[in-house]
Amino acid sequence: MEVAYLWIDALCILQEIRDRPTERETQQQKEDYARENSKMSAIYRKSHFTISADISTSTDKGIFSEEIEDHKLSVIGDDRKAASFYIRADKNHWGGPSELEKRGWTFQEFLLPPRVLHFGEFDVIWRCKQAHKCECGQITGAAGWRKWLGELAKTVPADDFDALEHWEDIVSNYSVRSLGYPEDKLPALSGLAQVFQRDRRQHGKDATYLAGLWREFLVQGLCWYSTTDYSYPLRFALGSRAVPNARTRPEEARAGTQLYRAPSWSWAAVELDGPDPASRVPRTAQHRFWARGKHALHPVHPCGQQRQVCVVKDAACEMVGENPTGAVKAGYIKLSGWPVRAWIADHENSVLPWTLKDVSDGTAVKFCMPDCRADPKVGDGLEV
Repeated sequence: MEVAYLWIDALCILQEIRDRPTERETQQQKEDYARENSKMSAIYRKSHFTISADISTSTDKGIFSEEIEDHKLSVIGDDRKAASFYIRADKNHWGGPSELEKRGWTFQEFLLPPRVLHFGEFDVIWRCKQAHKCECGQITGAAGWRKWLGELAKTVPADDFDALEHWEDIVSNYSVRSLGYPEDKLPALSGLAQVFQRDRRQHGKDATYLAGLWREFLVQGLCWYSTTDYSYPLRFALGSRAVPNARTRPEEARAGTQLYRAPSWSWAAVELDGPDPASRVPRTAQHRFWARGKHALHPVHPCGQQRQVCVVKDAACEMVGENPTGAVKAGYIKLSGWPVRAWIADHENSVLPWTLKDVSDGTAVKFCMPDCRADPKVGDGLEV
């Protein structure tokens, strides 16, 4: 194949130097991480193909699975002649996500490359834009969610509404995955954001990226909510608690100061429960959007004609580094609209923390999904 270079993320990106790095080493690691992360889109898109170790749970594990053995059985037929046949454990591609497919970083690594060679549970799979083949020959029609997910790897649609739904589908599918470090929420999506930005600009659009949302679709993008089981909201938490100045794993993030990773108006600020390890369905908690697209993928839809009640005057984010689609350290939005009175009410369904009632302009509240819990001091009937 005459491929001159092999790029391995665990080797080509500076990893943790030791348990107690010096301040200088920590800064070097952060700078290298930010620099290499900004190149991820180009690296994967321009690769000959990507090798995916689907069954591996860490960099210490290999890519090869154990071969499923055939067992020979000898029998005597009705004609009293000796015969034999072979049996083996069932091979199928109808299962849920592999360990690699549950990780946030691998989402863009699944979509960006032109070709991927998957080392799976029991065979090798080849996937490109024209074909999806496996050694056992039984992948056709199996694991349809993977094939549907592959549609997101195609060029971003030129139509505005289709492009909006395309990005919302990316966010929804990305948000079900877990991250080793909570602060990677935006960096791990940076490559796909760069592709979306490039394609939209080729169509002459304003492709300003704002912490997981887009300036041209900001009013619609702000209408996100977090859900589990396709209907009910989660136990909400903005950001996550972490030790300051450290890349902190979730199990360590219960003590310390509040970790900032996105403005509160971005879906990226909300911490979701990770995928259920026991589930074979590749979806658990995720971020969704109110906009109803042509694919009718959204579980909760607005009633009647949608009415925009605000105008975006200004919006911007301050980036941690030079990557405009990477980590942010601050952000703001200036909106112009018309305030109305409403009253907070305890929700009849205890799963939902609270709702609104009696909106003063006559708006009927058919469904209200709060993105935070009410303060314990806030009682039923409070005017807002």
